[in-house]
Amino acid sequence: MSKRAANHRLSRSGGRRYANGVVLVVALVLLVVISLLAAWSMRGSLFDERLAGNNRDHQVAFQAAELGLRFCEGIVVTGQPAALFNRMYRKDMSSTVNASAPPVDSAGNLKLGYLDASGRQFWEVPSNWDTSVNSEPNTNVVVVPATNGVTLSEAASTPRCFMEEIRTPSRVRNPQTGMPINIHYRITALGTGIHAQTQVTLQSEVRQ
Repeated sequence: MSKRAANHRLSRSGGRRYANGVVLVVALVLLVVISLLAAWSMRGSLFDERLAGNNRDHQVAFQAAELGLRFCEGIVVTGQPAALFNRMYRKDMSSTVNASAPPVDSAGNLKLGYLDASGRQFWEVPSNWDTSVNSEPNTNVVVVPATNGVTLSEAASTPRCFMEEIRTPSRVRNPQTGMPINIHYRITALGTGIHAQTQVTLQSEVRQ
C-alpha cells in the first residue's frame, strides 16, 4: 500500500468521526431545546389552571355578596320578615368620635349609621361580621338563610348583610322626582369564595 493511499484512508476516517461528533452535538442541542419547550408548556398550563381557579374563586365570592345584598334590599323594601328588619342599625355612632360636632347632612339632619371610635365604617372592621359576638354591631348582621341561596355550595361561608338607617324622615325632596326622601338606608353585604380568605364586599343604598 502506498503512503498516499494510507493518508487518504486516514483522512476519510477522521472526516467520519468529525461528522458523527457534529451530529451528536446537534442532537444534544435539539434535545435540550425540546425539553425546555416542554417544561415551559407545562408551566404555562399550570399557570392557566391557577388563573382559572382564582377567577372562579372570586366569581363565587361576588355571587355570594350579590345574593346577600339582594336579600337585605328585599327586607328593607318590604319590611319583612320583621325579625330581620328589626336588626336595622339605627344608632348615631358619630357622637362617639366627636360628641361636640356630630356630622350633619345638607338639610341639617344628624347623619346616622355605624361609625366606631376610630372613625371606621362598619365594613372596614372585619371582626364586625363575626355573628358569634353577642353585642352590637355584630348582632345586627343578617345571615342569609340557606333556602334563599341559589347554588352557592362552593362558598366557604354563608353570605351576610348589614342594614343601616343613615337618614331619618325629613323634608328633603328628591331633585329629580320632587318627592320627599323619607328614609335613607345603606346595605353592605359580604360574600366569600371557595376559600375563606377570598372575600367580596358590595354596597347599595335604598331611599323610600
